[in-house]
Amino acid sequence: MYYIEELKLYLKNGKTSIIKFGKGLNIIYGESNTGKSMIYNCLDYMMGGTSSERINVRLGISHISLTVITEGKKIIISREMDVNSFNVSSEFDGIESGVYKTGGNSNGNKISDLWFKLMKIDKPDKILKNLSGETQTMTIRTIYHLFMIDEGRIPIHRSILIPTISQNAKMHAPTISSLVYLATGESHAPKVEGMTDRVIGIKNNALQSFVDASLLDLDEYQDETGGEMEGLSPVEIQKHIDEILGEIASLESNLSNASAKRKEVSDKILALEDTAAENKVLKNRYSSLQTQYAADIRRLTFLIEGSMAQDDIEMPAQCPFCNGTLPKDKAESCVEAAANEVKKIESQIEDLASVQDVLAEDINNNAAEIERLKAEKAQYDEIIRGEITPQIENLRECLAEYTQALSRSKANEMIKGFKGILTRQLGVAVNEDEDLHIDIRKKFLESYEDKINDGVKSMLEICKYDNYKSSQFDNSSLDIIVNQSLKSSQGEGFRAYLNTVLAVTVQNIIEENALCHIGFMCIDSPVLSLKEKNDEAEPSETMKAGLFKYFVDHSDERQMIIIENTIPDIDYKDAVIHRFTKDESEGRYGLIEDYRD
Repeated sequence: MYYIEELKLYLKNGKTSIIKFGKGLNIIYGESNTGKSMIYNCLDYMMGGTSSERINVRLGISHISLTVITEGKKIIISREMDVNSFNVSSEFDGIESGVYKTGGNSNGNKISDLWFKLMKIDKPDKILKNLSGETQTMTIRTIYHLFMIDEGRIPIHRSILIPTISQNAKMHAPTISSLVYLATGESHAPKVEGMTDRVIGIKNNALQSFVDASLLDLDEYQDETGGEMEGLSPVEIQKHIDEILGEIASLESNLSNASAKRKEVSDKILALEDTAAENKVLKNRYSSLQTQYAADIRRLTFLIEGSMAQDDIEMPAQCPFCNGTLPKDKAESCVEAAANEVKKIESQIEDLASVQDVLAEDINNNAAEIERLKAEKAQYDEIIRGEITPQIENLRECLAEYTQALSRSKANEMIKGFKGILTRQLGVAVNEDEDLHIDIRKKFLESYEDKINDGVKSMLEICKYDNYKSSQFDNSSLDIIVNQSLKSSQGEGFRAYLNTVLAVTVQNIIEENALCHIGFMCIDSPVLSLKEKNDEAEPSETMKAGLFKYFVDHSDERQMIIIENTIPDIDYKDAVIHRFTKDESEGRYGLIEDYRD
């Protein structure tokens, strides 16, 4: 929250005049022609007023400065007389130091942006300039009359919401558009400014033709991409896909089991075939050994038979060489040894025959088992290749079809969405011209009417408005009706009073919405010389005291500067009060202490 801490006037004679303000309620009162209203004029000038005519040139003021405090940081704004620029020295990070302009088409920083930042107002791109749909930029001068009310405007007959520059006493589009923006964050300014009916017609016809052609193209695409499953929704198709995936998973599990069993049988066949091969090698070896044994027997038999034939031949008893006697038992031992060897071989042949019989039986058994296992393997091959694999392939083909159907169905859903978007956007575009003539008064009443009624009623009751019975906000004049009487029919003092009540109520509504915080109000003579027609002073003083007590009790809501001739005798608590006495012997003479009227 910000507040103005000090107003400082620099005189051409080198002297200065200073007036200090507090965060809450500030009252400047006293005699006429002491410079009270000049405080208002100086504040107006520092908020971008383009003329210094209202500041008395006889006072010799060279320039004015304001010291503003925000978040404990100081900002000094100074401006010379009759120039359109400000010098700003800022300690606050959100506001940079430098030269600021009053506005217009000038580049660079503008004083409006500075005040908007202090008031936490995010400036809209545009607001309504008039009810024809033209737009303009929102500046501090667009809304300053809502919280800066001088003694000339305070008793005005028209609504205090309508600036005096408006030729229409019951409507000012920039102000009303700004008020709607401050309450809702939407100014309702059209994105495209007003066009002629002919241009609007051409635009709308072109848009209609474009949308119709686009919708036709989309319909043709849907017809071309439609299939047997066109009637199914994406959810239904996805359900079928999930079922197929489940079936494929089950079949693939069966395939895995069958393949594992087939492999197991194949491994057994390989093992038996290895055993059969080993047995055949052994059989061949045994056959070769049997042949060898048979040859050995024939050789030994030949030896024995030769030996036996030799017995019929008389053998020499003596050696022909040495005449020595030859031993006869030597020949006999060879026959005997051969006979023993034959018996041994025959025994081995019998054992070999027994082994060969067992081996032959094993070979036959293995061959039978291999044939059986091959038959079992063929069954698994048939299950895998003839049953499971074809089923999986068929399901995958079906899955591909459903997947394509799902893609088409989703595309159709998107196309339906595109159609809806095209149709809606066509409606928006065609109706843009209606937005150019938006009923901004209606938008204002939607945001403010009920709240103004409640706020005015509450404030008048709190302030003890004389003979208060009822009040309402008049939609036509945008003003207050109290006790069935228009404000414009009241006297000057009552008009000032009711204008003050409406201005305070409207700012309360804006700040309740928390989109911004104007946080400042300066009113010159909010009650004037308020008296009833019978000149009985007491009721009027009661109303006056009630209003000032309201200011005191709500001083924490905003900084308020009240300028009056006299003030009621109440407890002002922490309010900062300046009294201009116009008397050199008592208090402060006036705003510029060296000046004498």
